[in-house]
Amino acid sequence: MSAGHSRPRRDILCAAMIATFAVTAVTGVLMFFHLARGSVLVAHEWIGLAFVGLAGWHMVRNWPGLRAYCRRSLFVGSVFLALAIGIVITVLTASEPRGRGQRADPAGPPTPTIAEMAVAEDAGIVSSVARAP
Repeated sequence: MSAGHSRPRRDILCAAMIATFAVTAVTGVLMFFHLARGSVLVAHEWIGLAFVGLAGWHMVRNWPGLRAYCRRSLFVGSVFLALAIGIVITVLTASEPRGRGQRADPAGPPTPTIAEMAVAEDAGIVSSVARAP
């Protein structure tokens, strides 16, 4: 084991990546079947960003091995195929641009932004405190 890869840090990184992947995967499936609303969408976005950050950290820490793996022709072909499929799906499912905080959810109204949710929550707290005896 090299000096830069201590076992506790690797264990923490691995556990964090598994947890963020699991939450992002589950919330993504819920979103796909239009079973997610409000906080699930927000959780998916923020935990997904955390997953991307952890994956980047993992790539930096394991760069020499990753570079060697990327030189294989099967890997390069797989990446190009995945990119081509992603681009085709994106182009075929693209629709008119939406405003900030709006989601392509035909079953319901646009999802509010975090700021809009916070303002609504604050208003609810203030009104419940005002009603208290």
